[in-house]
Amino acid sequence: MHPILLQLGPLSIKSWGMMFSIGLIVGTYVAMRKAKGKGLNPNIILDTAVVSVVVGIVGARILYVLEHWADFSSSPLSIVMVNKGGLVVYGGLLVGVPTGIWYVKSKGLSVWKVADICGPSIPLVESISRIGCFLAGCCYGKPWEKGVVFPALGDGIPRIPTQLISSATLFLIFLSLVYYSRRRHGTGQVFWMSGILYSIYRFLIDFLRENDSFLFRPLTTAQFISILVLGLSVYMFLWMGKKGRAL
Repeated sequence: MHPILLQLGPLSIKSWGMMFSIGLIVGTYVAMRKAKGKGLNPNIILDTAVVSVVVGIVGARILYVLEHWADFSSSPLSIVMVNKGGLVVYGGLLVGVPTGIWYVKSKGLSVWKVADICGPSIPLVESISRIGCFLAGCCYGKPWEKGVVFPALGDGIPRIPTQLISSATLFLIFLSLVYYSRRRHGTGQVFWMSGILYSIYRFLIDFLRENDSFLFRPLTTAQFISILVLGLSVYMFLWMGKKGRAL
C-alpha cells in the first residue's frame, strides 16, 4: 500500500482558521440550544464564548511562543504574527476556561450549570478545528510508511494523520458527554468529565505525534499538562458528585 499524498499544498493558518470558525459556530450553537432547553438565556453562552475565545487565542499563542522561544528570541516582533508558527490548544484552554468562569460568575449565574452546558462543545469545536490542521499540514504524526505525505514539509516522508485521529476521537468525546449529560449527575460533573476525557486523549495522542515541545522531558508539554488536568478533573468530578454545589 502506497502512502497517500495530500495534494492540497501548504494552506497555512487560513485552513485552520476557517475550520476553527466553523467549529466555534457549531459548538456555540449546540450550547445555546442546550441553554435554551435548560431555561437559560442563550445569549450568555454567546457572550461567554466570545470572551473566552479572544482571551484563549492569546493564551494559545503565549504557550506556543514559550515552547519555541529559540525561534522568537532573535525576533520578538514575530511573536504577534500568528502566521509565524502557530497556537497551542492547551494554552487557550488554560486561559480561556477560567476567563469564561469569571465572566459567568460576574453575571451572577451558576458557574457550573453553565459549564455543564458548554463542556461538550469544547471537544466539538476542536474536533472540527483538527480537520483544519490536516488541511494545513500541521500537528502531524510520526513517520509511517502507510501514512500521508504533507507537501508543506517538503521532505516527502509519509506520516501518521494524527489530525484526523484527533478529530474522530474528540467527536466521540463530544458524543459521550452529550450522553452523560442526559444521565443523572451532580452539577459541574459534565464539565469535569470533559476534562477527564480530554486529558486522557491528549496524553495518548502525543505518543503518535511528531513533537518538539519538551519543556518537561521526557514528557511533552501537553502530556505534562494533561497529568495535572486529569488529577484536577478527577478530584473536582468526585467533589461535585458528593457536594452537588454550584458557584
